[in-house]
Amino acid sequence: VRIVKCFPYFAACPWKAKNDKCCVFPFTFKGKKHYKCIIDWAWMPWCATTSNFDKDGKWENCLPSMYYTLFHTIPNCNF
Repeated sequence: VRIVKCFPYFAACPWKAKNDKCCVFPFTFKGKKHYKCIIDWAWMPWCATTSNFDKDGKWENCLPSMYYTLFHTIPNCNF
């Protein structure tokens, strides 16, 4: 039996970003859904703080503890 933790947890903010913001996964950037912090146009890993960066343009740098998400996709289970 494999147990997969689904996100978001029932916590209000399971993935903290800098400045006490929350990362939202998945988020849309350049028309594509992202399930982890990314490095694209910023010099350090970042995430959107809303579900649609293309629409809202809201983002924040990921905390070092979030760098795990650079190499691992965060499961987003829909039941």
